Amino acid sequence: MTMLRRAGLAAACVLMVAGCQGVPTDYKPDPKLKTASVAQLQSGVAAVCVKAERAKSSSSTTELNKPCGCYASKAIKAMDKTEIDFYRANGYFADTARPKAQAARESCGLK
Repeated sequence: MTMLRRAGLAAACVLMVAGCQGVPTDYKPDPKLKTASVAQLQSGVAAVCVKAERAKSSSSTTELNKPCGCYASKAIKAMDKTEIDFYRANGYFADTARPKAQAARESCGLK
């Protein structure tokens, strides 16, 4: 697994946790997020989506690749430059981006 993918996975895990509670004070995002392409950011978010969805369902990775890819693509594309910059700097979605991410989840068939 590449360092960027691991960074994306870590960031997305924090993102999911951050939606439920505050971000841990000792969390430090991977500096590689700052230079990751949009495609790399989407790939990382999709990978964490698959992992999180597998943990709460009996779906296979193969079954989740399409809806999680859809989610990651739509969520990142829905963000404005400020929200992308926030994600790059902090490793989780800004408060303003979370409703966009939730809408993307729902439109891609994720609960």
